[in-house]
Amino acid sequence: MLVAISILIIIVLLASGMQIGIAIGLASILLLLIYQGIPISVVAHEMFNAVDSYTFLAIPFFILAGNIMMEGKLADRLLNFFGSFLRRITGGLGVGAMFASIFFASISGSSVASTAALGKAVTNSLLKENYTKKFTAGLVSVGGTLGLMIPPSLVFILIGSMMGIPVKDLFIAGITPGILEGALLVVMTYILAKRHNYGYKRKIEFQEVKSNFKGSFFALLMPVIILGGIYLGIFTPTEVSIIAAIYALFISLMIYRTIRIGYIPTILKNTIHSTAMIYLVLIGGTLLGFILTRMGVAVSILGFIQSIDMPVWMFLIIVNIILLLLGMFLDGISLIVILAPILFPIAIGMGVDPIHFAVIMVANVEIATITPPVGLNLFVMSGVTKLSIGEVVQGVAPFYFVRIVGLALITFFPFFSLWLL
Repeated sequence: MLVAISILIIIVLLASGMQIGIAIGLASILLLLIYQGIPISVVAHEMFNAVDSYTFLAIPFFILAGNIMMEGKLADRLLNFFGSFLRRITGGLGVGAMFASIFFASISGSSVASTAALGKAVTNSLLKENYTKKFTAGLVSVGGTLGLMIPPSLVFILIGSMMGIPVKDLFIAGITPGILEGALLVVMTYILAKRHNYGYKRKIEFQEVKSNFKGSFFALLMPVIILGGIYLGIFTPTEVSIIAAIYALFISLMIYRTIRIGYIPTILKNTIHSTAMIYLVLIGGTLLGFILTRMGVAVSILGFIQSIDMPVWMFLIIVNIILLLLGMFLDGISLIVILAPILFPIAIGMGVDPIHFAVIMVANVEIATITPPVGLNLFVMSGVTKLSIGEVVQGVAPFYFVRIVGLALITFFPFFSLWLL
């Protein structure tokens, strides 16, 4: 009941136009007034500890790397490369755009960053080849969600730091589910393009492929540096985030020359703004989770579930339904910081592997970014294509079923999350 009341308060405050981090903080204070057993000094200590983490240093640097890559137009180069050898098939450029989304996800760490970076380049290219605006908006919106699953992922960093799970393990666990989701989206893209006769088929030109490969080589090298450094244990996620930002800046300034030095302060300003918003949500959510934990909410729920002998598969279905419904009103980071402290102890108590459960939560957060009325990717593509939110949703709709299928596979087959560990 307390969880439901807290979320209802947050939704009401959000409806009034309040910033999400402040809304969560106010809901926490209201609960604190109801529950008198928590000293204010402890609350202040928890709020400070919410962001006092070495691992969380990765967040601003991955955001910085994503902003640099977006402004440096690295997405354009990736799209040209993949499109140059996929145009032999019907809808080849659309499939190439989805491959570019998968690839960009492996270097951005953010759903919104992936969508924003690919949005303009993909839209301009696809509209020239008979694709509709709605389809294009849907394709990019859904493709951008992969930035949350395929490492490096800001959401995995949050979960790992909050729940004490090694971020490296979460990154590795996200590789196969991310590839699975990407493969399903590629297949759906091809089916839709075939059905509606989108795109133009033409022969593969070796010189064009070669030229585009040379032009995108340094961008293609970035995931090798990031994933290779983490997987081989050479760098920590925080160290990799710094290397990613420096590398992105270097190739954008010195090799591709797509960013002017004078624009760097603007990039830094945008990075600070995004980081501050995430940290504010993290502080408020951590405080709310701490208060609910002290009230024994997770223990009470686990006790109730065990008393009725609920099977694990039913529990996971209920969790997915709850997350999908709340994803209509809360952004992904808010979902994680509010519910992770409550759901993880319950899941672990029922024998669910914590890494597998983390991947399930991230899969739900991905879907939340394309779920109206507050799906962030919908707003990004609405701004890029000048379509209404409703029209973008229509473009997303054919892909939505595929995302639910992917969620089901990830939920009921732990193999996808755990086999690389």
